[in-house]
Amino acid sequence: MQTRRTRNSKKGTNDMDNVITEQKLLAAPEKVVSFSQANVEAVMTSTKIWTDGLLGLSRSMAETAKANFDEVVATWKALSGVTSPKEAIEIQANLARSSFEKSVQRTGELTEASLKLIEQTMAPLRARMTAAAETFTTAVK
Repeated sequence: MQTRRTRNSKKGTNDMDNVITEQKLLAAPEKVVSFSQANVEAVMTSTKIWTDGLLGLSRSMAETAKANFDEVVATWKALSGVTSPKEAIEIQANLARSSFEKSVQRTGELTEASLKLIEQTMAPLRARMTAAAETFTTAVK
């Protein structure tokens, strides 16, 4: 194929350059749609991870609440059969100590699980941001 210069070309472009430019312009919308679709998929993935994680945390908290309730019921049953004030104070002190220790432990576990959930939720979005940065960096070059 022979290339020729256009009449009003000042920089020396030729028809082949115009064809390449047209091909790039026609491909651009497809790239934008594809890129946007990947962004939507990343948001959907993050949302699923987030909702599944919250469901798991909620179940864990419900199990903890049930265990605490069962422990209080057992303590009240034990208190109903005490024969001395000293024994009642001992039972209540054991409940308070046990509740505090479990609360501290479960708070740490909940914090750890929450941070892990946030990291997992953000991973797909972080990947898309990296892809966007790479795409726009190569587009600018």
